[in-house]
Amino acid sequence: MGLEGFANGPILPAWLVVPTSLLLLMAVAVHMHAMRTASMPESRRRIRTANGWLIMLTVPLATYAFCMLRTDNPRTFVLVWAAVVGLVGLVVMVAMVDMLNNVRLASLARKRLREHVRLMQHILASRAAATHVLSSSPQSLARHSDDSTRSDQHRH
Repeated sequence: MGLEGFANGPILPAWLVVPTSLLLLMAVAVHMHAMRTASMPESRRRIRTANGWLIMLTVPLATYAFCMLRTDNPRTFVLVWAAVVGLVGLVVMVAMVDMLNNVRLASLARKRLREHVRLMQHILASRAAATHVLSSSPQSLARHSDDSTRSDQHRH
């Protein structure tokens, strides 16, 4: 069988494409189900859920395009492959939105951490100042001068 037999048939055999597609669909479904209970920001969950649904729409269409679509009907062939390419493009775009959202979330987390560190520094500085004030009271100064006088006497 030469290239002319391949020209009108499907691109890949169904025995290869269908099990792979089913495995991919199950993996995406399990991932989407796990996300429902996972601890994550709601914006990240919504974006990833939308992308999961897009993938679950793209996989069956790509499966059809690879192993069932025949090339003897050019109009259908082009429309189906254009839809597959468009859906893959949408999946990539939503993944980029997810990436930008993660950058935004990381920036917010850094800002909150910076504010927390400043607050802790302020609290520590206040405590240090309060300790210094207490150690500078007249009684402690008198004790300090008595201690230094005794140490001077021991040296001589």
